[in-house]
Amino acid sequence: MSSHIIRIESRSAVLHLNKHNAEEAISIGPVVWTQAKMHRLAFSAARGLPLKVHCSFSSAGYSTIGARGPGVHFAVRRRSRRAHLPRMEIVLEEEVDPGAVAGTDLRVLRYPHPLLRAPNAEFEKSELAGEARKLAKEMLLVMYASKGVGLAAPQVGVNKRLMVFNVEGDSKAWVHETVLVNPRIIATSKASDVEPEACLSFPGMSGAVRRREWVKVEAYKLNGKKFKVKYEGWKARVFQHEYDHLDGVLYIDRLEEEDQPEVQQRLSELTEEYMANMYKGQEPAL
Repeated sequence: MSSHIIRIESRSAVLHLNKHNAEEAISIGPVVWTQAKMHRLAFSAARGLPLKVHCSFSSAGYSTIGARGPGVHFAVRRRSRRAHLPRMEIVLEEEVDPGAVAGTDLRVLRYPHPLLRAPNAEFEKSELAGEARKLAKEMLLVMYASKGVGLAAPQVGVNKRLMVFNVEGDSKAWVHETVLVNPRIIATSKASDVEPEACLSFPGMSGAVRRREWVKVEAYKLNGKKFKVKYEGWKARVFQHEYDHLDGVLYIDRLEEEDQPEVQQRLSELTEEYMANMYKGQEPAL
C-alpha cells in the first residue's frame, strides 16, 4: 500500500502528516490545522488532485497556511507570539519506482502481472527462520525505497502468505515495523468506512475503498510463535489492503462504484505497458 504524505519542512523541524495522524488538531508553529481541514487536504492529495499549498510568516507577526485545489480552498491566519519565524515549504510525497534497491533483487510487480492474482501458499514452520526472515527483510527495503507503508509477498513475485507494513512509512520508525506470516482474519467489526487508497502495484492512481473499521487477526511471528492482535483505524486499513493481496484480491476489485470509471484509462495504460514488456509470455491477469 502506498502512502501520500504531506511533508512540512522548516529549518528547525520536519513533520510528516497524513489524514490518519490528524485525528486531533495539529500545531505547526503558531498555526493550528484543524481535523476537518487536514482531512480535506490529505484526501485530495491521496486522490492525486492538484493542490497549491503555502505557508508564510510576516514580519508583523502573522502566519498564514492555506491550500487551494478541487474541493479544497482554505486559509488560516493567526497572530504569532514570535515575529520572526522560519519560512516553511510544504511538499507532497507520493510512491516512487525505486528501480534497483541495495540489498535485494526484489522488485514491485505492476498490474496486470499474473503473480498478483496467483494462489499464495502458507509457510512451513521450518521456513520461518530462513526463507521467511530473509524475504521480510528485503521486502521492507523495497517498501521504504518505494515510499510505501505496506507490501505483500506476491507483490514482489513470491507467492507466499507473508506481509510487512509500517504505518509510519519511515524506516527510522522501525519500532512500528510489522511482519505477519500466514495471517488469518478471525473477526471484524460490523461498521465500515470509505477512504482513499493507493497501491505500489498501481502507480499513478488511487480510489475510494470500503474497509472494516477493525479486524482481529491470528498470525505467526518470524520466531514461530502464534499470536492474536486487533488492528483499528489506519492500521486496520493497511492490514486489510495487504491481506487482500494474499488472497489474490486487488484494491481495484473493491473500488467504490463512482471511482471505477476514473481509473479505467490508467488501468489500460498499465496493461499496455505490461504487454509491451511481457516477461516470458506471462499473460496478464486483469
